[in-house]
Amino acid sequence: MENSIDYDSIRDKALLASFGLLDSEEEKELEKLAEEGNPDGITELAIYRQVLARIAQTVAIVDPPAGLKERLMGRVKASKHRLMPGWQTQAPGFDYVLSGQGLWQDAPFPGVKFQMLHYDRKAGLATQMVLLEAGAKFPSHRHSAPEQCLVLEGIVSIGTLRLRPGDFNLAHPGTVHEEMTTQEGCLLLIVSNPHNEFVEHV
Repeated sequence: MENSIDYDSIRDKALLASFGLLDSEEEKELEKLAEEGNPDGITELAIYRQVLARIAQTVAIVDPPAGLKERLMGRVKASKHRLMPGWQTQAPGFDYVLSGQGLWQDAPFPGVKFQMLHYDRKAGLATQMVLLEAGAKFPSHRHSAPEQCLVLEGIVSIGTLRLRPGDFNLAHPGTVHEEMTTQEGCLLLIVSNPHNEFVEHV
């Protein structure tokens, strides 16, 4: 992800803040937005606030137009919405990707690819499809959060456990998955923390 400042979001929220239209939680989000955008984001934010505050002091105090806050917050949310390659929008709030149009990426293990479908930043969980070619192996790993695995195609072995299409496996936090192998290849739908720890053995 690029280390750049979301100027539109900062301007919009700073404008609301200068007129006292943000609650405490929104103020915290504004600070977080500046920090995540760039280490210099707080400085940029302070400048915007100073300028906007001075402007506010030079004009007559009037009530803001009805719906101003909602319109500006809508712009902030829209600016943060980014579609992944191959994805389309059906309607506001509804995104989709058709089979064969998503972006597959090579994993750092021979014969393993993955396609990110969704990342819940707050929960720290990634929903992705994982493709193992015939003979491929996925290393043993320790789970930092619950890991859900649904077999879509093929057969995958986790130690002595063999899972077929429609089979589901749930690994609890702190557990260690043995090496995952497949003879014929398989396609998995996995929801997990992307920062699991890989281990050499169980």
